Amino acid sequence: MDELEFRRRVYADPQTTDEAVIAAAKADASKQAFWNDVKSLDKKLEKATHIAVPTDLAHRLIWQQSTKLYTRKKQKTRGLFAVAASIALVVGVSFTLWSQWLNADLQSQLLTHVAHVEEEISHAQKPADLTHINARLASFGGYLEQGIDEIEVANYCYLGAAKTLHLILKTAQGSLSVFVLPEHENRVLPDQFSNAQFKGSLLNLSNRNVVLVGGQNADLSWLEDKIEQRLKFSA
Repeated sequence: MDELEFRRRVYADPQTTDEAVIAAAKADASKQAFWNDVKSLDKKLEKATHIAVPTDLAHRLIWQQSTKLYTRKKQKTRGLFAVAASIALVVGVSFTLWSQWLNADLQSQLLTHVAHVEEEISHAQKPADLTHINARLASFGGYLEQGIDEIEVANYCYLGAAKTLHLILKTAQGSLSVFVLPEHENRVLPDQFSNAQFKGSLLNLSNRNVVLVGGQNADLSWLEDKIEQRLKFSA
């Protein structure tokens, strides 16, 4: 599992029991250290959300007294309030950033993901035969009637919160990607999209979305034909 995919899964669920994540962490000390840091932060944030605010906090802030005892209590209260406010700010900002990433533009996430495709290939289980591919397609309600010889890798990956199946083909044109999106994924994606490095196209097969992505000079038409002919989904 590459670094980007590992971080995505850990961010999505710091307490995950995903076997692939556990295996990747055991095989790489830096991944394990990163995961430990995220789990530690997750526990701190969870603990922070359970801070009890004194019931008389408002009274203490509004009514002033002149005694030293009240002065000490007021200083303590102000410190507690500042800590609680700081933690609430951190939690709020973190949640906002995390929410923005989970719901980010699908087109951008696809194009960013394929930029790291060579890393994914180097860490993936190979070769991806038809049995292996169909075993993973089954969770999406799909199957390949006939193999596509060029498919080298079949990995689950996350685009925001959406778990997708990423098929990687090694061809004379370079690496081409096929993303099988989950049925519930409802973020809007144009039929054709691109950036300076890659381009992609959207196919709708039996009301299921499949996305093809390759380099700017890649010819995706032949792959579109093969996918339309061979990839089937149950009703």
